[in-house]
Amino acid sequence: MSKPRGKFGLYLLVFPDAQAAVRIETLAHHCRSEYCLQGEPRPRSILHVSLLNLGLYDDLKSPKFAALEASDAAEQVRATPFTVAFNYVQSFSHPDGRYPLVLRGDDGIVGLEKLYQCLGTCMRMVGFKTRPDFTPHVTLIYGHRRISERSIEPISWTVREFSLVLSLRGKTKYILLDRWPLGGDF
Repeated sequence: MSKPRGKFGLYLLVFPDAQAAVRIETLAHHCRSEYCLQGEPRPRSILHVSLLNLGLYDDLKSPKFAALEASDAAEQVRATPFTVAFNYVQSFSHPDGRYPLVLRGDDGIVGLEKLYQCLGTCMRMVGFKTRPDFTPHVTLIYGHRRISERSIEPISWTVREFSLVLSLRGKTKYILLDRWPLGGDF
């Protein structure tokens, strides 16, 4: 059995507003029933779009230091609020054999892609490694089988901030460390 990769994760995220979170949660329950999925929908309180993974850690001391570095870099981000829209669901493959059913978007995700690029530039300047690829999505449920792309009534909200969270991996719990409002130019 392989050793788990860190008990704590440090992430930059975008959370949906309250109305969109309710719609996403409702969609997750509908998909669970319609596609006969066995997993539980993700709790409304942690529905999010992951922007950057800033590391996985085995102890709390390391992510606290990294959070300070990330906070300094996040202060440099200049972006205006934007509307994001997701218009289909599909399954991803997961290394552990599960198939996360996720909310995805076409043209409605351009603002997220721009924010990702801006954040990536700022984080690399303080030493974080970032991936060149980004697939904006909201995980709805970890299913046991693959679901092909299905259109949905679009779910949208205005992104007004991004957040830094510490994830207690395996516990479905996030601790909000900081957040930054959008208000400058990209």
